[in-house]
Amino acid sequence: MKKLKTIIPNTENLPIKEYWDNLPKRNGLRETLLKKVSKATCRETGSVRRWFLGTSQPPTEKLKKVIADLLGCTVEVLFPEKLD
Repeated sequence: MKKLKTIIPNTENLPIKEYWDNLPKRNGLRETLLKKVSKATCRETGSVRRWFLGTSQPPTEKLKKVIADLLGCTVEVLFPEKLD
């Protein structure tokens, strides 16, 4: 029987990079997440991966909201403003 791969909610309210870093590296959960976010945002998985790695951010608030909704948290939690 094949197990269904699902998105693990961000119940710890971590910023996106920390959430990604805490995901299990096996079982294909990261790839499943990349594919689902890619489909939901109509963006390439490479772009989505850069968002999760913290090297860039989604270009619009609408895209940030889509991702936050998928992960079960708020945009403010997932993409906190950096204080310089």
